[in-house]
Amino acid sequence: MEMRLQPNAWSCLPAAFAMAMGTTPAILIKQLGHDGSDVWWLDNPEPYNRRGFHIQEIVHVAWLMDWYIVCFQSQPVSGSNYCFKQHPVPIRDGLFEGALKSTSGVLVGRVNDKQHAVAWNKEQVLDPNGSTYSIDNFSIREFYGVVKR
Repeated sequence: MEMRLQPNAWSCLPAAFAMAMGTTPAILIKQLGHDGSDVWWLDNPEPYNRRGFHIQEIVHVAWLMDWYIVCFQSQPVSGSNYCFKQHPVPIRDGLFEGALKSTSGVLVGRVNDKQHAVAWNKEQVLDPNGSTYSIDNFSIREFYGVVKR
């Protein structure tokens, strides 16, 4: 997996997926049909005011490019809209860790107290800001395994 840099502050998601899919952010963004720069939320500070990218857009484009995207939540919960309560959903011991050990992909979560997406090569984090570091430095919300069809 080669390091790919995000072209701007709101494009970490397509840049991370570009690394996992062996392409470039420019090619992936072209396939998505927009660069995420539209200002949708006027009251938010930069870059949180930008349209950015939705994971489902990435899933659709990846499918068209012959890739499977499989989502693993680190702490899944089941909720009720009736009473707005949530309960943890038990998952098999070692399942999440096993997915990380056996599959490259994209981690979505927090680093330095900011929402972020990074590539994962089964050994280390490749941050589209140009740095590499241990997975222990990233708070994972979801892991998206990326597998060629």
